[in-house]
Amino acid sequence: MKAMKIMGMATALAFALTLASCHTTEANYKAAYDKAVEKTRQNRGLEWEEKQADRVRANTVIDGDSVRVKRYHFNVVDDKPAVAKKYAVVTGEFQQKFNAMSMRDRYRKEGHQSYVVYHAKEKTYFVVVNAYDDLAVAAAFIRIMKDKTKVKPTVPRPWVLEKM
Repeated sequence: MKAMKIMGMATALAFALTLASCHTTEANYKAAYDKAVEKTRQNRGLEWEEKQADRVRANTVIDGDSVRVKRYHFNVVDDKPAVAKKYAVVTGEFQQKFNAMSMRDRYRKEGHQSYVVYHAKEKTYFVVVNAYDDLAVAAAFIRIMKDKTKVKPTVPRPWVLEKM
């Protein structure tokens, strides 16, 4: 009987030590993540880095603010073309229509006149949070957008889409 007790205690101790020694630490996760990020950066190359730099580059100065303005022909998705005004503030760029529509719906719940446009050449859906007839007003909205919306932009820096 005494031998059974000792054997049971030894088994329980071995099991407890096994559980305690096999867990992953935060340092292990961080090392694996850093390794994966570095591998991804190496695979992207210089062309990808230049494209990302272009996404945040401002090309127009309006009332002292630097704003990226792009002129495109585009199609309004699931809405009347009349909703599109001359200048639109873009806060999201997606390859899939579903994701763009989802972001648009979140903006609409906040009371914005949001819509989605499709640019065929880039094969990209742009989410417009608000559109204006004046470029200065669109640039001003970008400045105060953090206070007016709860939805976080998916682009590095919101920009203005000019209707051609």
